[in-house]
Amino acid sequence: MKIKKFLTTSLSATALMLGLAACNGGGGSSAATSSAATSSAASIASSAASATSTNPLAGKYTITVWVSEADGVTDLTEDQIEAFEQANPGIDIEATIEGVSESNAAGQMLLDIDAGADIYCFAQDQFARLVQGQALSQLGQGAASYVVTNNSASSANAVKSGDAYYAYPLTADNGYFMYYDKSVIQESSLGDLDKIIADVKAANKKISWNLGTDGGWYIAGWFFGNGCVSNWTTDADGNFTSVYDTFNSDEGLVAAKAMKAFFDSGVYNHSASAADFDAAIPSAAVVSGTWDYKTAKDILGNNLGAVELPKVKVGDHSYHLGSFSGMKLMGVKPQTDAKRNAVLHQLAQYLTGETCSVQRATEFGWGPSNLAAQKSSVVTSNPALSALAAQSAYAVPQGQISGGWWDLAVALGTSIQAATDEDGLKAALKTYEDATKELAKPFVLEKVSLIGSIGGETWNNDHDLVKQNDGSYVLESIALTAGEEFKARANHGWDKSLGFDNLTSSENFESANGNIKVVKSGTYRVVVDKDFTKITISELQ
Repeated sequence: MKIKKFLTTSLSATALMLGLAACNGGGGSSAATSSAATSSAASIASSAASATSTNPLAGKYTITVWVSEADGVTDLTEDQIEAFEQANPGIDIEATIEGVSESNAAGQMLLDIDAGADIYCFAQDQFARLVQGQALSQLGQGAASYVVTNNSASSANAVKSGDAYYAYPLTADNGYFMYYDKSVIQESSLGDLDKIIADVKAANKKISWNLGTDGGWYIAGWFFGNGCVSNWTTDADGNFTSVYDTFNSDEGLVAAKAMKAFFDSGVYNHSASAADFDAAIPSAAVVSGTWDYKTAKDILGNNLGAVELPKVKVGDHSYHLGSFSGMKLMGVKPQTDAKRNAVLHQLAQYLTGETCSVQRATEFGWGPSNLAAQKSSVVTSNPALSALAAQSAYAVPQGQISGGWWDLAVALGTSIQAATDEDGLKAALKTYEDATKELAKPFVLEKVSLIGSIGGETWNNDHDLVKQNDGSYVLESIALTAGEEFKARANHGWDKSLGFDNLTSSENFESANGNIKVVKSGTYRVVVDKDFTKITISELQ
């Protein structure tokens, strides 16, 4: 939903200006302050006018801001921007505030950076491609120091590429733990997956844990808990240069055996939704995150419990399951005007600071990355955030990972589930290792494919194009049905993809959050140029 907010400055004679934190990317500081208020109305007006005239950033700014599309976020952001103006006399912001999913924001920015938002929120795993695409304004020394000082170490590292910082941490709650039904799972069973499974079986219920399609994020935790790592290295431009991954190891084999035992337990349900507590065959436990707290609470009421993930046992070896800990970030689009750039960085710091973070925790249950906000009673009394905090001791901060890795992790989980013996598990780990090493090599365009909801698929099948002598890639014929969505992607990964804005002709297609959406059913020929920059789709007669 698009909401246009026309925000006007309400000058406060007693308000002190925030420090200028973003001149030329965040290096300077503001010297302007309000004069002390007096009992005279004329003096108050004079003080406000003086503060405005001495503010080097005074002026009117028309900007676009993308925040979460969740209910209420755009309205709260409007209030927060108004508060920022009041604290910064002379700065007049006219903001168009739009709800855009954090998972889609990066793709939309990279399709057309000039048309994208000035300030936008995005998921941490999109950081590297945004740096590569030059869609983020680098932070100067002052802004970088602000990020490091005021946020958790893991969230500060999440906005760093090479030696430079490119964004502001917004939340540190993008992790997972276990919701459970207290009427089914006994308190004495918590912490031991075998005991939890026994309680769930006795009640003829399930455990929802997304270890299949789209489940790479959850699959990794089984390996991290037993000491495995997958560390990716990027250069200053965000390009991946190497990977150190130990999933194919003795420790990884133990993790694979633990996963296999759970797959075969009879209670596994491939899902990560708290709505499963109310399904036809209900789950008694759901591995999910803070975003599912309201749904879980509405269904289970006082029977809702939230707890860190349990331990698993393989033979005589027992270990605590790990997880990813991730963040949502806020970025500033590169600007040509230094003054405008400074205002945007100062606003981004305010929106990710203590006051705004506590407000989001209060309104939406979001877990802050800001250190001071983490100590708020609003945060410490939230059951979901408490469970997340307990699990964080076993979590691996989600650094920069090649987009193609997520598909490899899903394939690994699928192969583990299908394995019939230890040799099958070892083969699955070796296949994963080989594919991961290939991903870490410098990018070379080797494959081009279409992927999407084509023919009822759920973005899980690549339709490969054939390379031509001129270097272009062609799919001579594919049937497309109205309503289907798809993209072209490189090398069966998501590091590089082409969407609607890359079409040379869009007569029979339209944009759906950057995807190509079919308007007219038919049979089409698809061509992608040799530089992987544009798509030509022509209808076959």
